[in-house]
Amino acid sequence: MVPHGDDQWFSIVNAVMAIPIHAETYGIASDRVPDMPTGDSDIDRLLGFEGPFFQESLGLGHEMARDVIRAVGNYGEIYDRHLGVLGVGLVRENSRNALWDSAPCRDCPEGGQIYAPPLR
Repeated sequence: MVPHGDDQWFSIVNAVMAIPIHAETYGIASDRVPDMPTGDSDIDRLLGFEGPFFQESLGLGHEMARDVIRAVGNYGEIYDRHLGVLGVGLVRENSRNALWDSAPCRDCPEGGQIYAPPLR
C-alpha cells in the first residue's frame, strides 16, 4: 500500500517486490549473490552489472538488487522462512505460491502464480 499520487514510491515498492522473484528464477540466493558479472545478461542486468533497469531514475544505486537479495533472500527463501518449512508449514510445490515458470511443460497447469514482469 502506498499513498495516492506517490508514483516514485509505488515504483520502488514494485521493483523491490519483483527482485526476489527474479532472483529465485535465476537461482540466486542470499548467500550466493555474485559480486562480479556472470556472463548471463539477464542476471547481470538484475544485479546492476550491465546497464540500469530504471533504479537510477528512482534515486537508487545500481547495486540495489544485490542489497535486497542479501538482506531478505529470494522469493523461495522468504516463503520458506515465513510460510513454508521454517514457518507455518504451507506446501509450496505445485501450489499457487510456486513460480509461474515451474510448470513441467508450457501447457501444464501445475505451475504457480508467482511472476514478476521484466524490470525496465
